Amino acid sequence: MKVIFNPAEPLQSPSVVTVGTFDGLHLGHQEIIRRVQESGQKCGLKSTLVTFEAHPKSVLIPGFSEKFRALCSTEEKIGQLASFGLDQLVILSFDHRMARMTYPDFIEQILLQTMQTRVLIMGYDHSFGRNRDGNFNTVRQYLARKEVLVEQVQPFHIGDDIVSSSRIREFLNAGKIEHANALLGRKYGLTGTVIKGDGRGRLLNFPTANLSAEQVKLVPAAGVYACDAEISGKTYRGMLNIGTKPTFSADGKVQVEVHIIDFNENIYGEKITVLFKRRLRSEIKFTTAGDLIRQLEIDKNQSQNL
Repeated sequence: MKVIFNPAEPLQSPSVVTVGTFDGLHLGHQEIIRRVQESGQKCGLKSTLVTFEAHPKSVLIPGFSEKFRALCSTEEKIGQLASFGLDQLVILSFDHRMARMTYPDFIEQILLQTMQTRVLIMGYDHSFGRNRDGNFNTVRQYLARKEVLVEQVQPFHIGDDIVSSSRIREFLNAGKIEHANALLGRKYGLTGTVIKGDGRGRLLNFPTANLSAEQVKLVPAAGVYACDAEISGKTYRGMLNIGTKPTFSADGKVQVEVHIIDFNENIYGEKITVLFKRRLRSEIKFTTAGDLIRQLEIDKNQSQNL
């Protein structure tokens, strides 16, 4: 897959194009991508996905970027899309100039001139241009005059849920990891650098790797989770805690730490990825260290069997 940041020249080949933030690259997004690839193969065109380096709302809404946490970083998005087999990924910097574009301007300057769009695939709720006036109907009417085909992909359902990034965020914020994973089509993950903690876990015989997690990503609800930990290309079972460690700490600082089962190597300064499997319980303040250790043994056994 060719990755192009802010192309200054038109793409070399005509394309089937889809445009969006694609945060999370969930099953609904994957259905759109599948349609792009199918159309590209059928028409002999390059399959091209156009997305943005930062969420457009970070430009449109003051203070949005300070509160918003993504489901996948740009680096993760590139990696995931490469595995899907697209021909081209175009990443644009959404700025105030682009925010002021009308949808005909966006079509003419971005889709037609730069992307050489011959077929446009749109999600069921996608729109673009100033005031989001470029919805499926208005865009289809406009592009019909340019002999560009516009297709719409209908909502993708898992049970009663329409798969969407906002629904996945709701599940993660509620600690409903299995529901979120079902909509993503994979385990939700956090990547971070291992930093030194207070060493208390080692004293309890449950050493933990404390993560300085990516600030751009959403951290699920506080609690204890069964997880996998990916370290240097290998995967280990683990149990992860998100919270303030109320049994010992009173500073209220939220930390992410993972106990990697049957692992005893020094990985300070290394990047690891934790993949969430199930929320085992909420965070609890225990009366004694002994009570905490007994619960940790239960958590460990559960994590080993998932």
